[in-house]
Amino acid sequence: MQWTDEERYCHVIKTMPPNWRARIARPEVLRYVMGDGLVQRLLTDEPAALLLLAERARQEPEFKQELFDWIEQSKSADGKQAAVAAANALTILNAAGVSFSGMDLHGIKAPGALLDGAVLDGTDLRGANLAGAWLGHASLSQARFGQARLRGARFGEQAFFKGHTSA
Repeated sequence: MQWTDEERYCHVIKTMPPNWRARIARPEVLRYVMGDGLVQRLLTDEPAALLLLAERARQEPEFKQELFDWIEQSKSADGKQAAVAAANALTILNAAGVSFSGMDLHGIKAPGALLDGAVLDGTDLRGANLAGAWLGHASLSQARFGQARLRGARFGEQAFFKGHTSA
């Protein structure tokens, strides 16, 4: 059975606990889940939408492939919408538990992607724009970052030593 986006959304909402329904049934979240929001702004402020979209990526191979296509298209596309779409695609796939190990992601434009805990072992990220991305707790063994734009990217927490002095 092929579901429309609206039918899929309604089904997911019905299966959620009541306290989640109130947070998700908002216009901002609906925009992400139903379409155009994924190219308008980053998912960073909409964890409810991210959870729904990650579940959709786990359940629907076509949607998962569409996300990978957006990432690939960002290599040659100019403009903010392509970069936002690619950053959101990476964020959704990572939240869905997809491993990026060994992938060729060189030259992608995905500033602001949330890649916390991402598995990027052996991934080619040369020339990628990951400015402002969050890569905390990511597995980066043998990942290649040559010529990558990483200004503002965060790779983890900085240590804080209470009462420590340098003297």
